[in-house]
Amino acid sequence: MSRKAWLGVSIALGIVVLVGGLIGLTFYYENLPENLSQHETIVLGQRRLVPGSTAALRVVVRDSRDAAPLPNAKVVVRLRPADGGRAKVLFKGTTDAAGNVDVSFAVPEDADPNQMLVVETKSALGSDTLEQPVTLERDFRILLTTDKPLYQPGQMIHIRTLALGAFDLRPAAGQPLDVTVADGKGNTVFRKTLTTSDFGVAAVDFQLADEVNTGPYKLTATLGNTSSEKTVTVEHYVLPKFDVQLTTGRTYYRPGDRVEGTLTARYFFGKDVAGGAVKLEGYTFDFERVVAVTLEGTTDETGAFDFSFDLPDYIAGSELEDGGARFYIEAAVTDKAEHTEVGRLSLPVAQSALVLDAVLEGGQPRPGVENILYVMASYPDGTPAEATLSVDFYTTGERATVQTGKYGLAEVRFTPTDPYVPLSIEARDATGATARREFYYEGQWSEETVLLRPDAPVYRVGDTLTLHILTSAQRGTVYLDIVREGQTVSTRAVDVADGRAEVAVDLTPDLYGTLELHAYKILRSGSITRDTRLVVVDAADDLAVALTPGADTYRPGADAALDVQVNGADGAGVHAAVGLAVVDESVFALAEQDPGFAKLYFMLEAALLQPKYELHGFGIPELIMEPSPVDDPVLREAQADAGKAALASAVEQASPFSLEANSHEQAMQRAYKRQARFYTTLATGLYGLFLAVPLAAIVLSGLAVWKESRFWVGLGLAFGALIVLALVVAGLLWLMDGVLWRWAEEIALLLIGALGLVGIVSLISLIVVAIRRRDGKLGALLALLPVVSVAGVLLAFAGERGDFYPGEMVLLLGGVALALLPLAFLLRGAGFAFERRAFPASAALGLGVFLVVGALGLFAIPMVGGMGGGMAPMRQNLAGEEAWAGEGMPVEKLVEVETLAFDAAAPA
Repeated sequence: MSRKAWLGVSIALGIVVLVGGLIGLTFYYENLPENLSQHETIVLGQRRLVPGSTAALRVVVRDSRDAAPLPNAKVVVRLRPADGGRAKVLFKGTTDAAGNVDVSFAVPEDADPNQMLVVETKSALGSDTLEQPVTLERDFRILLTTDKPLYQPGQMIHIRTLALGAFDLRPAAGQPLDVTVADGKGNTVFRKTLTTSDFGVAAVDFQLADEVNTGPYKLTATLGNTSSEKTVTVEHYVLPKFDVQLTTGRTYYRPGDRVEGTLTARYFFGKDVAGGAVKLEGYTFDFERVVAVTLEGTTDETGAFDFSFDLPDYIAGSELEDGGARFYIEAAVTDKAEHTEVGRLSLPVAQSALVLDAVLEGGQPRPGVENILYVMASYPDGTPAEATLSVDFYTTGERATVQTGKYGLAEVRFTPTDPYVPLSIEARDATGATARREFYYEGQWSEETVLLRPDAPVYRVGDTLTLHILTSAQRGTVYLDIVREGQTVSTRAVDVADGRAEVAVDLTPDLYGTLELHAYKILRSGSITRDTRLVVVDAADDLAVALTPGADTYRPGADAALDVQVNGADGAGVHAAVGLAVVDESVFALAEQDPGFAKLYFMLEAALLQPKYELHGFGIPELIMEPSPVDDPVLREAQADAGKAALASAVEQASPFSLEANSHEQAMQRAYKRQARFYTTLATGLYGLFLAVPLAAIVLSGLAVWKESRFWVGLGLAFGALIVLALVVAGLLWLMDGVLWRWAEEIALLLIGALGLVGIVSLISLIVVAIRRRDGKLGALLALLPVVSVAGVLLAFAGERGDFYPGEMVLLLGGVALALLPLAFLLRGAGFAFERRAFPASAALGLGVFLVVGALGLFAIPMVGGMGGGMAPMRQNLAGEEAWAGEGMPVEKLVEVETLAFDAAAPA
């Protein structure tokens, strides 16, 4: 075989290898996400850890194909500095039959704050290494108090702070603490850095000048990244000489009712204010104060003044009062010494004699399992109402009838079929008073449902917390995590039988305070269905403080003595820091201050200090500070139900995991990135090839025609033919879109068939000519056609899947290059015509015509549509199902949601 033949064969083989390699690589990267290891590791926990504490972590190892658990998988948890260094082993273990391991470890006391948590797992299917950044730091809570809430210019503000660790309540001993004071106009008037004592206490005094800006003063205490604020009032005032109290015959009214009441004025030292002038005003407040009643009179010898008046027939309600309204009474009393004091009273006014409220135990509906709806019926003054309730569920058409108990509470148990529950409640008491209210609760779609139900809202250390878990799936494994102050402290796995499971947790001293309980299942798709509850655990080691004054009465200026005794729960004396405030009682007639707030401040989360729902003083603070009597089980049950309702309203529905990692999802993301990079590189290279091949074709044709010294004439003829063909195609398209639109489809099919036939016949003819006449340039020109065809297909494919966004100029170059390919065959056809070779000239012309139309199609579809979009392919989720439209909701479910929401908005 000649050298020329060997060269031709080598070029052909090179082209075959190149095309085959591109196809093979494309096939590999297209299937890359599906060829990943089936070994999957799921890690759930928190990113913030408290030094010196015990933390917990959830690790689940399973088969990513079918979510089957991988038992006996080895699990190693390490902690290493984020900036590099030696890793410390925190835990070693193996997974159980459910593929789960409850990881518990001691957080190092003295370690760099920025750490990397490394979780390594190994099973028969493979191995994983997950690295997640975590922070080791201790948060504090700062209780900022003053001796009184109200000051005058020139007085001293006594400031006291108590800083304890938020997680373990250990005193922040020896820590720098900054105290600042800003006046009523926001100017910082005091700043000092203190050092806390061994008890975490720091105190400082701030002397007010005689001439200062009055108004609210903001006090701020800052320790590390924690700060606490308190506002006190600075203004000129005169301490009241006597107290004015207003009472009415009823605790609530309806518009138009008659109000009868009594005013009582009494000096703080016990004497009645007799003969005092009384001016009483009754008013409402909508956009402004509107006075409806004005009365005047004089107090009798006992300091009393009786009054009566009729309420207006209409009083605007408020959303803050659940549609109810308020009527305000303000009475000014002036004694014989011309000293005036004011007393105020707010009267509830409601159109309906009953007030209804309802709270779902989980804060939102949980389909497929039994839900409890806590219904609270009361009168407008807040007293409980014993009433018969009719609850209508619009979605299912069911009606439930229940009776509220002695304390106005009732439970309605129902099983929702979907996460959208519209309902109405109608109540009637023994006197015939009625009320009706509409409610709407909205949850989230999920493949399965989990509901967590604690048996009580408040516990004490040493009690056993019993949890009932309900699931829509009859079997499986449910995980329970206990989180305190943002750190997971306990994890456990529970087997479900017949859709139920029960867990008993012994409440040890380290489980003190507000606990977040998270029950959840990891679904086959990798998503998590969960339920969250809050419970409060009170410590069993409260201190008892006894104050014994040296005398019952002191004269002004005399020294007073006070004995303070602090005992622990066992009755023994305790070394403790004691904070005392000695204030004139009359100050609290101007502004109240709660001296018992400290315990609740350090025990409860902020949402529980002011719960959204509260009934008759049965809120969480009252359950802690005033536990119910043991001999009143009805009261205990009512308190428990009210507490559960208050806790349900405070639950956050956000994900409970600040650390959430899935090795298979991460591997999929890496695979998609690699896939996108490959397709982007491939599309870029192919586009370059797409530009080079037509240029090579025009060079080959030009060399063949150049020998005949007719190159420029041939090029002109070829270019003219190209223009004419383009105009003919454009004109034909215009006719098909306008005049011939009725037959456009038939004409298009006919033209495509004809052009295809012409192109095939012309190609075969030119191949025969190249072989018979041993025309190497023509053979090379024809060989470029499969190269550009394969490159075009791969370019369209890669352009869709990669991030390939050619600019306008690059696209224009592509259009020019595509035009060069038919131009090359038209030029070669002109050369054949010059040689008077009609058959190859006609074949070259026919192939050129075919390529003109093909070039227009290639430019219009892959160049503009595919590459301009940079579209990603349809992905597969972890379960191998179709890609989902959103967070845990397939497209068909989206349609159902919208339909159900519309139906629920206007129930029949």
